[in-house]
Amino acid sequence: MILAAKMMPLILHWIPAFRPSWQAHLAYWGGNPAGLCNDMQAFSNYVIQALQQSEALDLPLIFDLIEHLLKNGEKTVKDVAATCFLENLLNSASTGEIDVMAFAPYVGEEARKYCQAWDDFTGYQW
Repeated sequence: MILAAKMMPLILHWIPAFRPSWQAHLAYWGGNPAGLCNDMQAFSNYVIQALQQSEALDLPLIFDLIEHLLKNGEKTVKDVAATCFLENLLNSASTGEIDVMAFAPYVGEEARKYCQAWDDFTGYQW
């Protein structure tokens, strides 16, 4: 089981290209804990900004990681992966900031279930 304390180190291990954004996030908080949701939002912002700027991302790996968190994380990890990563991407797609089709093909089974539930709740269909 992936514990909340291991979530961000795991993300940094899987996605080393995120490190510069992570360092900027840490600097913004001045060494104070930002909270896991804010930490995960930094990761979702990294993905959103890269999609907006058509930068190269390993989307299959990123969404394999999200699926891994959703399947193997403790409740807090699952909640944060869903609400502070997937919802951020879906919200950005619903406002036209990013194209949902840029990442939809890579969304795994557990993430897809959550996205569908979010669609049902918000009325946005991705």
